[in-house]
Amino acid sequence: MGSLWDKSIYYSDLIILTGLQVGAFVIGVPIAIRIVAIVIAVLVESIRWVWERF
Repeated sequence: MGSLWDKSIYYSDLIILTGLQVGAFVIGVPIAIRIVAIVIAVLVESIRWVWERF
C-alpha cells in the first residue's frame, strides 16, 4: 500500500516537472528566436550603416 502511494506521488511529481519543462520550452523558444532575430537585425543594420559611412 505504502509503496504504491509513494510511486503515485513520484509519478505525479514527474509529470508536473515534465509539464513545467515543456511549458518553459514552448514559451522560451519563440522568445529566444525573437531575441536572436533582433540581434541579427541590429548587427546587419549597424554593418550597413558603417558600410555607407566608409
